[in-house]
Amino acid sequence: MICLINPPQIKKIRGLYMSSPGLPLGLAYISAALKRAGCRPTIVDAVGEGTEEVRPGSREDFLVQGLETDEILRRIPGDTKILGISVNFSSQWLVARPLLRRVRARFPEVRIVAGGEHFTATPEYSLRSGLVDVCVLGEGEDTAVAVVDALTNGRPLAGVAGIAYRDPEGA
Repeated sequence: MICLINPPQIKKIRGLYMSSPGLPLGLAYISAALKRAGCRPTIVDAVGEGTEEVRPGSREDFLVQGLETDEILRRIPGDTKILGISVNFSSQWLVARPLLRRVRARFPEVRIVAGGEHFTATPEYSLRSGLVDVCVLGEGEDTAVAVVDALTNGRPLAGVAGIAYRDPEGA
């Protein structure tokens, strides 16, 4: 019912190689918190599971490292109701955005909860994209548990601290 995704990363941009891929510690912390709360999330670590896969990005000036989008989509369980994604750097939005478009198209009813530095720094921009439903701001372990609880039990998000979201009127 819950799937957490570490999306592919940019490996090279404008002739400069980025650092080696880091461990998705944020998602590991979120997963541990959800497990303590009784949830059993599926994790798709596109970088860790596709370290050797490096290909051209959507622009000429960067390379992408990690599983291809079709493979990521295949690994998302069909009964997923909540999908969490972590984007730690805004440069990674170049890779995460097209992935989220495909997730939205394939799983239109899934609620997408986004965390990481990019969403903490740009929640309004991210929500206006229409690709995420909730942005977790800052440290997310307790917040993710509260968001999952609210979404699965039909409670309003207004009672959850540390998030940004669009209300039913779109504000």
